[in-house]
Amino acid sequence: MIDTLAIISPSVDEETARAAESILQTRSCVENSTGESVYEIVSGSLDGSWDSRVHVRVLREEIVVLKSWYDPHGPSQTVMRPCAPYLRVEGSVHKAMLGHNVFGGPLDPVRSTAWLVKDVERRLGVAVPPWDAWREVRADWAEVYDLGSFEACVEFINGLALARYPRRKVCRYSAEAVMFAGTTTTTKCYHKGPEFSKNDFRRVEKLFGLGYARDVQERANQLLRVEVTVKSKKLNADLGEKPSVLCVTREYLEALHDREVHRIIREGESDMQTVRRNEDVRRRLHALYGMEQGSRLFGTWSSFVMVGEGEVRRTMTRRTFYRHRKMLEDAQCSWVGTDVHVIRCSAIPEGFAPRRQDSRRLCDEAPAVIAALAAA
Repeated sequence: MIDTLAIISPSVDEETARAAESILQTRSCVENSTGESVYEIVSGSLDGSWDSRVHVRVLREEIVVLKSWYDPHGPSQTVMRPCAPYLRVEGSVHKAMLGHNVFGGPLDPVRSTAWLVKDVERRLGVAVPPWDAWREVRADWAEVYDLGSFEACVEFINGLALARYPRRKVCRYSAEAVMFAGTTTTTKCYHKGPEFSKNDFRRVEKLFGLGYARDVQERANQLLRVEVTVKSKKLNADLGEKPSVLCVTREYLEALHDREVHRIIREGESDMQTVRRNEDVRRRLHALYGMEQGSRLFGTWSSFVMVGEGEVRRTMTRRTFYRHRKMLEDAQCSWVGTDVHVIRCSAIPEGFAPRRQDSRRLCDEAPAVIAALAAA
């Protein structure tokens, strides 16, 4: 589903630009020694029906990449060049339509863009260029999976966080999120429950009441969200320089999302499976023997895996060693070859993978979203 979009308009006349600027805010920097203006930014956030924020800027410069005429394959230079005024709009279409972005978001990026442009035009009270003349500079495509419990989401995030990704820079945020940043795309996998609680719960409570906010929170607690941000550089490379919003289709974003997520899962899959199996053993031992004794047995099992029975035998008393080994065998835990034979007790649903074919994927648009797109 579509979440955040960033789009730029064709050039607008000065009257339209000034009318938009009168509603927004101006931030400027002045060199005190000379009185010269260093920069001036006209921007602001427009409040929508659901108190969602859509950011609008009036720009009078554009980025131009200059290449040498005698060496077109050599290094290029990026400069800012004055131009006719135009608008840049960025915001979560999902939140603007529904009040939150937990589930039920729009699936058609083209129609979502049409709705966003018309919504901004209404909020500004200023006529803007037709929506199909705008160009795309960013699009976020998200897939949401219902794993059935808070614990399953935490366990899956932990598996991602502990895996190794030799070719990627990974940012880990406790047991809540993992982000793979890149110059053309950024992929984020996170537990929606903590994110909603931190960023949106109070706002949704204020708008719709405590009961509704709690219902959304309860739903969010068992949702895993996998989101790919497609940056301007990637859009330009795939679809041409500053592609029209008509070119950024659902088929394109879904295919790109599939490729990016597949690469990450494939790269870390073996480590993730190992982590899951360790979790299976830990959960089984705690369930059978309690937290204190289970933790001691898990330590023994981990030592068996890492250094072998012979080395562990030399560091433990004979009685403790054989008692622990018998209890591990009774729990159906095997440490041979780091394999685990245990009755399945992982919180993650059997066979789950963050792919669009998975049965736990949420793919229904909310009624309010359907109505908004129909009116666009």
